[in-house]
Amino acid sequence: MKIPVSKISKLRNKQLIFALFVLIVAPNSLVQAAPPKPETCASYIVAEANSGEIIDSLESDQARPPASMAKLMSAYVILKKIKEGSLSLDDSVTITAEASKIGGSQVYLKQGENFTIKELLNALLVQSANDAALSLAIHASGSREGFVEEMNQAASTLGMTQAVFNSPHGLPPAKDQSADLVSPNDMLVLARALIREFPEILEITKMQVLPFRNGAFEMRNHNGLLRSFEGTDGLKTGYYSEAGFCVTTTAERKGIRLIAVLMGCPSHKIRDQIASTMLAKAFGQYKSIPIIKAGDVIVPAAPVSAGIKADVALIAKDPIVLSARVATLNPTGNLPNGIEKRLKPCSNLEAPITKGSSCGAIEFTRNEKVIGKSELLVAENIAEAGFVKKILGKIGL
Repeated sequence: MKIPVSKISKLRNKQLIFALFVLIVAPNSLVQAAPPKPETCASYIVAEANSGEIIDSLESDQARPPASMAKLMSAYVILKKIKEGSLSLDDSVTITAEASKIGGSQVYLKQGENFTIKELLNALLVQSANDAALSLAIHASGSREGFVEEMNQAASTLGMTQAVFNSPHGLPPAKDQSADLVSPNDMLVLARALIREFPEILEITKMQVLPFRNGAFEMRNHNGLLRSFEGTDGLKTGYYSEAGFCVTTTAERKGIRLIAVLMGCPSHKIRDQIASTMLAKAFGQYKSIPIIKAGDVIVPAAPVSAGIKADVALIAKDPIVLSARVATLNPTGNLPNGIEKRLKPCSNLEAPITKGSSCGAIEFTRNEKVIGKSELLVAENIAEAGFVKKILGKIGL
């Protein structure tokens, strides 16, 4: 039986169409049906700033290049020298040839120019200026190498166990140099130290735009979370290709401060999205608890010798507000679980005593770490007793 040519032609056309479908349409359908691979950061950590309590983490002990987040350690060393008195914010820094030739993010310093430490610190933290970082390093320690040594000493003292700094700025290493390496855990330790010891740094890192050279140059902060996440006021971003996109950020809402460190992210958008999501979730888990108000009587009757009164009240100088996870709150309304109160009043008060004089402290701890503290003050003036009353007091009458 012969098949008509017309039917053979139609059959071939159908086979051809099916073959084209298999080669073109079907593979595309299979690709589209596969779920997209989620993009995330290589490592991160989120914690409550005051206590250091870790809320979420991923590979947080893995050391990675911090890129420009290394500048936070440079800022720590500089601020510590200022606090100790060896440097001043008003000190004039002369720009060296080495600093003027550095690349990357900068404020285009020229050899022989002079700027104050305050101006260069602003450029370091807002513009992420590498030339400012190197200028500060050379001025503070006499050389780049000397300053890096101080960075590593400070890291060791703070307990940054994975940190190794080889530059004051975090740029990719040259052929004869090694990369800076820091873990998210280390950056959390550093961020907490900066906020605790030098809270004024947040007044710089929260600035989105800041003038330089008397307004001739406008510095712009690279931390997009300042614009997109409510309460953000620091601290520092970082990026180069091997390091990926990084950030050490902090935000405060209703007395609760959180810190997030993200490293090795594929883009700044994904980095900021993940940081925002994690911080928002963490804020939902915490509650701000007022424990003590300024002026509250902490010690009703501290003994006083040789005074017209035998005792005096001690009051709190500052309010104490603690942050605690909602899940750990004590249902009785007392202190959150795991928090202890320690009273440390002064002893041997002797008249005359002036109202407002310092007399010890009250503090609250969690896992032996102080998470809230206030100085104690004398609540009233206590004059010295007369001679007869002093004698009667000594014999117990």
